[in-house]
Amino acid sequence: MILDTNALSALAEKDEKLIYRIQSAARICVTLISLGEYHYGICQSRKREELAAWLSSQLYDKDS
Repeated sequence: MILDTNALSALAEKDEKLIYRIQSAARICVTLISLGEYHYGICQSRKREELAAWLSSQLYDKDS
């Protein structure tokens, strides 16, 4: 499953509907464009440290 920028934001906010939908996905991917847009948004956010830490913790393949 490929997440767009809005879905990435929803995942960071622990949106229950999104989490339910992605539970059955074999792999979750984010495009480089979406990642860049999300990172830009983080830089503008009051919660930038919290969100940057969350993003960093998610940016690796947990299967390897």
